[in-house]
Amino acid sequence: MSKIDFIIDENDIGKAKAISDQDIRRALEQCGMLWETDAKKITPVDTGRLRNSIEHHQEGDDTMVVQTNVEYAIYVHEGARGRLGRPFIRASGQQDVQRFKQIIEKELKR
Repeated sequence: MSKIDFIIDENDIGKAKAISDQDIRRALEQCGMLWETDAKKITPVDTGRLRNSIEHHQEGDDTMVVQTNVEYAIYVHEGARGRLGRPFIRASGQQDVQRFKQIIEKELKR
C-alpha cells in the first residue's frame, strides 16, 4: 500500500560509532510500533476487524512492514465504488515521518 524510505548517512548521526544490526533493528521496531499504533488510531471502524488486523514486522535487515491481511482493506484505504479512500496506513506513516527520524537518530546515537 504505502512505503516510506529513509537513507541513513552515518556522518549525519552526530557520533562516530559503528552502527550495528541490533541498533537498526531496535530503531525499526520502535518505528514499527509507533506506525502501527497511529494507523490503528485513524482506521475507520465498523466491527473493529480491520483495525485489529494491523500489525508490523521486520523483513530483512532494514525493512519494517506495517500491514493488514484483511481482504477489504485496500478498498477502505484506496476507495472504491464512488467512495473516497481513507488511507489510514499511508496517512499515519506520513504524519510520523519526523518522529521516525527522531527515533532513528536517538537509537543510532546510543
